Amino acid sequence: MMTSLVLGMLRTRGEVMRGMDGFSLTERGRSHAKTLVRSHRLWERYLATEAGIVEGQIHGSAEQLEHYTDHELRGELDREMAHPAIDPQGKPIPPE
Repeated sequence: MMTSLVLGMLRTRGEVMRGMDGFSLTERGRSHAKTLVRSHRLWERYLATEAGIVEGQIHGSAEQLEHYTDHELRGELDREMAHPAIDPQGKPIPPE
């Protein structure tokens, strides 16, 4: 039931489309997903290196913060940490 609700919301926003093989992201959906990944990984890096939070506790906080991080705040996080290339797990932080 929840999956149907989320897929309906994403279709309304133009972020997914239904094809013969199921659902897939639209270009708009891929762009939004990339932004969320960038926000998440910036927050993980910030929480681990700047806030001193232990690695096992950063994921949940980053997962919440990523949805409230706009372009300006992502830029501020990026500048504050001197443009990090990777998150604490070694995954690349996508460019803006």
